[in-house]
Amino acid sequence: MAQECSFTMEDLQCPVCCEVFDIPVILSCKHSFCKTCIQTHWDRMGTRQCPLCRRTERSSRPPINLALKLASDVFKKKPEQFMAKSVERCSRHNEQFKLFCRKDAELICIACTSSRSHKNHEYCPIAEAASDIMKELTNRYNPLKKQLTTFEKLKESLVELETYIQKQVAEIAAEVKQEYEKLHTILREEEAARLIVLQNERENKTAMVREKLEEVNKSIEELSGIIRYIEPIIIADDLTFLKECKEAIKRTNVSYTAHETEYPKKALIDVLQYLGSLKHGAWKRMERDVHHCKYTIVHQQESFIARVNPKI
Repeated sequence: MAQECSFTMEDLQCPVCCEVFDIPVILSCKHSFCKTCIQTHWDRMGTRQCPLCRRTERSSRPPINLALKLASDVFKKKPEQFMAKSVERCSRHNEQFKLFCRKDAELICIACTSSRSHKNHEYCPIAEAASDIMKELTNRYNPLKKQLTTFEKLKESLVELETYIQKQVAEIAAEVKQEYEKLHTILREEEAARLIVLQNERENKTAMVREKLEEVNKSIEELSGIIRYIEPIIIADDLTFLKECKEAIKRTNVSYTAHETEYPKKALIDVLQYLGSLKHGAWKRMERDVHHCKYTIVHQQESFIARVNPKI
């Protein structure tokens, strides 16, 4: 019979006396207690309330929990057939933790409910508390996971953007040199001046992107640290989870503004600034050589933005 029984040693203990059940009775709320223990509790409290969930019991003579009665009898005869579990106990009353105080976010025993430190506090069974807090932590955890994914995508785009800027500068510089070579001495000084501006803009644009990339890396590191801390807590047992959940929830109090997660504006080089009016100043002197520059780079730029700019 013991092999077929799904009860553990903890299941066979009365929540009131913390001993193996002696004639266990089951209340309408599905919690079970020793018949003598629950009657004594009701006599002392003056009301028929469940010690665990405080629900009022309709019957003054609750029925015997036959399954627990049979399992308890087997345990008393052959305790070696049950795998004994080591349970944590209250340091004040040396009783097993059965409840969770919602106000103080602490595990408590039955005796704690009437103690000064937890008197009149709201408390509930451990499994119920773990379920409720798990939902709260999950609701906080999922947005962090999404934010991390957003930052990771933004990081990939920023790395690609930096590489593209270098390529873009090289293409523009080649175009500028080609046009100025046709104008020879007349435009040498203008060519040099424009290239200097272009290089300065490259440095400014690159610095802006790298600064944004550094901010994103810090955000990713922060979110990854929080998630690494929370993940083992979520999969831990109820006792460990409830011990750590307060700190876990505290760490989830982090959010980012839309500005922190947006793609840098005006990050690319303004092609038209360097190529659009390149020959405007000398067209009268070199009328035969004046023609419109090819702006294939502009179209490449628009294509690049559409491809790498993440949808934040």
